[in-house]
Amino acid sequence: MKAPAPPEGAPWDLPIGEADFAFVDLEMTGLDVAKDHVIEVCVERVRRGAVVDRFVSLVKPEKNAGGAVHIHGISEADLEDAPPFLDLVPRIRAILEGAVFVAHGAKWDVAFLEAEMKRAGQDFSIPHYVDTLTLARRAFGLKSHSLDALCTHFGIDRGVAHRAEADVTALRDIFGRTLTT
Repeated sequence: MKAPAPPEGAPWDLPIGEADFAFVDLEMTGLDVAKDHVIEVCVERVRRGAVVDRFVSLVKPEKNAGGAVHIHGISEADLEDAPPFLDLVPRIRAILEGAVFVAHGAKWDVAFLEAEMKRAGQDFSIPHYVDTLTLARRAFGLKSHSLDALCTHFGIDRGVAHRAEADVTALRDIFGRTLTT
């Protein structure tokens, strides 16, 4: 089934240089949207290549706080003083409003963000987004198009891999490279 076209109007009908983009990365306790939770979020709103708004926070989940520590390195102790997702909702909604949502392997970020919003009692959906994984597959003839592989190939400083802030920085760089290929 073909996805519906993005809605008419801003930001989707604007030239790329004029549209706002929200680059998003989430770290989660696992990959099961029904039972796992977001434990870190980073969103950077970018206009004309410059960050105009930014939000980074750890998130104290309802449960399963210790999941996937071997991937992202975020422990239960790191999350003790973090705010719950519900407290972050207004800030996340504000930074995403009117921007093109961009993520790497975006279906995961979209699914988890929508699930957390639903658990927080919020009416929220992201029906349209840009996935840099798909863009990279079309732009670069590489064996792997994971964020790690792309960063290695292009010599991008990865920072702390699988942490939301570092992943957004890498994501923005990869996005830019797909536009100039």
